Amino acid sequence: MSKLIGDLSAILGDGLLVTEAERSARARDTWMRSQIPISAGSPVTAPLAVCAPSSSEQLSEGTLGVITEVTFSVRRQAESEVRQAFHFEHFDAGLEAVRKFMRDDWRPAVVRLYDGRESWRHFRERLPKGNAMLILAHMGSADLAAAEAAAVSGICGSGGGVAAADDVVDTWFERRNTVPTWEELLAQGIVADTIEIAADW
Repeated sequence: MSKLIGDLSAILGDGLLVTEAERSARARDTWMRSQIPISAGSPVTAPLAVCAPSSSEQLSEGTLGVITEVTFSVRRQAESEVRQAFHFEHFDAGLEAVRKFMRDDWRPAVVRLYDGRESWRHFRERLPKGNAMLILAHMGSADLAAAEAAAVSGICGSGGGVAAADDVVDTWFERRNTVPTWEELLAQGIVADTIEIAADW
């Protein structure tokens, strides 16, 4: 079993493209059956009704058993993708833009808003220092992706967002898991980690 499929199965996660998963199918929605060896006994093959989501919550990451085989249903790959990015003078302005287009039921496949410090670390050649960068990718049929991108662009622009260079999102996809400054931190005896955060609106 590949690491990606193993991770998705163990925690019923949705990977990077979270809002796209909402529109097409989350891991929990495509999970049909799984095989789970329990202690020293024989593997248990469980159908959808048994294995998801309750068994994943109980067996998460090998707590009471190890998932060795999973069967997923298949979804069609998105026909089209439109990428765009905007930077805002203040993080709150970027968050407000996200709130507005989510409220209007637009669901970009990627919505990633960085605060001023992280934006400068990742995109310092693409925005003024202190600005917050919003990364977006729209997926679906050609018409849907284009319509969503246009609507979201309008909302971001009306909220003070400035369109970033075309290659910003491409660069982000290529380097999103690269954290070059950690070695420098670790060399100083500083412990670094990443956390998930949430904001209300």
